Amino acid sequence: MTDHSYETIVTYARTDSTIPCAPVPDDWPVGAKVTVTRTDTPAPGAARIAAERQRQIETEGWTPEHDDGHASEELARAAICYVAAANAIRSALLYAYVTGPLDAKHYEGKDRQHVLDTLEQIKADPLGYHYGRDDLGRVKPPSTAHWPWDDEWWNPSPDPITNLVKAGALIAAEIDRQERIDPEVSR
Repeated sequence: MTDHSYETIVTYARTDSTIPCAPVPDDWPVGAKVTVTRTDTPAPGAARIAAERQRQIETEGWTPEHDDGHASEELARAAICYVAAANAIRSALLYAYVTGPLDAKHYEGKDRQHVLDTLEQIKADPLGYHYGRDDLGRVKPPSTAHWPWDDEWWNPSPDPITNLVKAGALIAAEIDRQERIDPEVSR
């Protein structure tokens, strides 16, 4: 079983906000830092993204120096592709399990069987159904107008969350790259 424990540093600031939050003692100074350790909850999205970014650096070698060579928004475009893959999976499965069976009721004979066969194909391989597969059985990348690199680097997961994590890590890398170029860009 995976240990999903993590620590979060929370900075407390008194505000007039109407956002509900846990009660805090009245004598806490503004700006007090509190360490919250949780072991009962899976890592939040931001922690998953940070871990994936670290994996990209350590395992794949996609260091900040490497990322600086992608000055044509390649990192952001790749992230968009992974978000699209996550969406394609969810949309295909929604159709396969919800909308499609309702559609199939309106067909008879061969047409109905075709719809049912298509639904089974989608259930078995939503990414392959959406993007197609090449001769080696790999999921084809989105159009070259979007995917910035060679096809061999397109590695979507059948899990939508994993694709969103990859997208988030690529966005984080792009933000860091832009801030290295112009530290004032986000200020």
